[in-house]
Amino acid sequence: MSKKKTIQNFIKSLNCLSDQEIFDMFENFAYSEYVESAEEIDIQAVRCIKDINLKIEFIKREFFYEFDNKRSCWCWNHIIESISDLDNESKTYILNNLFLNQSFGESTQLLNIPTNLKFGVELEYFDVYYDDFCKLFKNNNIETIMEALGIPSDLIKQIKENSIFEEKGSFNNWVFYKETMNERLPEAASPIMINTPNCLNQIKAVSLLFKVLYAKINDFTALHINIGADYFGDNTEALKYLLLIWSECEELFYKIANEEGKIIRKKANVWAKPIKGNIQKTLKNKQKISLETEDDFTTFIYNVQVRDRLREIISKTFGRYNLELSDSDSYKKCLAVFKQYQQYEKSQNTKVKHTSINFNHMTWGKQLGGRMEFRIFNNSLDYEIIMQNILLIGKLIETSLLLANNNEDKRQKLIELLAVKISEEKKLTLLLNLLFDNDNEKEIFKKRWSSVKSNPSYNTFYTGRRTFIKEKTIHPSKKQVHAS
Repeated sequence: MSKKKTIQNFIKSLNCLSDQEIFDMFENFAYSEYVESAEEIDIQAVRCIKDINLKIEFIKREFFYEFDNKRSCWCWNHIIESISDLDNESKTYILNNLFLNQSFGESTQLLNIPTNLKFGVELEYFDVYYDDFCKLFKNNNIETIMEALGIPSDLIKQIKENSIFEEKGSFNNWVFYKETMNERLPEAASPIMINTPNCLNQIKAVSLLFKVLYAKINDFTALHINIGADYFGDNTEALKYLLLIWSECEELFYKIANEEGKIIRKKANVWAKPIKGNIQKTLKNKQKISLETEDDFTTFIYNVQVRDRLREIISKTFGRYNLELSDSDSYKKCLAVFKQYQQYEKSQNTKVKHTSINFNHMTWGKQLGGRMEFRIFNNSLDYEIIMQNILLIGKLIETSLLLANNNEDKRQKLIELLAVKISEEKKLTLLLNLLFDNDNEKEIFKKRWSSVKSNPSYNTFYTGRRTFIKEKTIHPSKKQVHAS
């Protein structure tokens, strides 16, 4: 008898067994004889079990794979296939049990940010296999899962029809791709969003989807928030004020970037390096901030993202391109070397972007365009945390433009923020007063800071002139307010 016929006969024999006999039989079942059809056999076993609760227990046991203490995953495509013959009510009941009864609640609350501010998110996860995730979409199994979560049908349709795979650079779609070449590190990049219920609920649905698929987050996963630079229009003064606030408070932003009690991921010091020192040098030397030409743009990137780590960035290209650099080289010589590097490495230029704020995706010209990428955040499985982080950056961008437009209240609060040698707690209070008018919003970030303020992890992220001392001594100076 052929192996195929043997397997068919074995599957057929399951129909003669009781639910409990099937369940008990597979507890220590040896798949060695049927290794090529193990998944098919498990799927048929689920279908043969009639009791829905025993069916759930069987699925939990047979379709959850643990490789070691750090790696585990669910085989969702096999799960969906095994229950495909059931009615919708039974499918929903089973999946809700696997999802620990998590469900989607449509949100009507908007963020307290400008309605014309464009933004997007990049959400990094691990332990959801990318190819399996793609199959969920291809086989329409994703609809079954999203329906079980209670996601409205119009939202499911919108996300599904606007999803593409492995095509970075599209800003009108949800793009799913692998982070580097690691099959277990999927990433979801949103289309361009605005502050509407539809956009926010899309983010909520996708983040919940990964959560119930048992995605995890760790030191390799981040949340990147992208903001449309066109919000500043032709007002480069707004960009200067953004840099001024960041240079004064970068350490604080690292500490309030994550949910209460969570310290920043260790890999942030590799992929979201501080730029405070670079900005301070740029502002101190009153170097012109102009983005009208490509050369202006390259100079700007060098000044704020590269200056203190030029040698690190070009270290692997010395021999290849004969770039020479010494510790005594002038600013002009270093800038020239970086421009050479940019010409050689345009398609490979990844190291440059690994800073707390990445301006590489901006465009140059009389009107600012492209996007500013904020890379300091850990990713989160909690939609509310993601929204709070968008709120933080949205208020920072809004405040920068208000300062450039001479908003008197904001300018007075900036004067207070720029006081020299004050305590970190006082500096935080002044920063939150500058960014927020709502006390509840301030309290969110005050609690975040309080929960991690003394953690030594943050010592790694300091560069540039210090702005904090333990004792409070405030010496505000109006001269410091001007970003130029």
